[in-house]
Amino acid sequence: QPALTIKISGTATAPAAWSSSMAKKIKRSPSGCPVGEAHHAAKLTEAKVRELRHLVHDKGLCHVCAQRLIAPEVSKQSAYEAIHSYTWKHVR
Repeated sequence: QPALTIKISGTATAPAAWSSSMAKKIKRSPSGCPVGEAHHAAKLTEAKVRELRHLVHDKGLCHVCAQRLIAPEVSKQSAYEAIHSYTWKHVR
């Protein structure tokens, strides 16, 4: 059974559980996909990304050690990309 949808500002639709303010608060990429923690498959949070970057850039820890301490649930490559802003570019 498909989810119920409501009209928001003319032609756009969203699930009925969303209010128009909730639909606008989700960070989205230019292509419209959710960004960061809003993405359904995100394992990192903005706080973890900031902590990883702090440990590597300010404290001099290697990215693998920081990943093991802060975010063992993600791969070393994902941690590296987040630390060096290849991904999670919206986090400062």
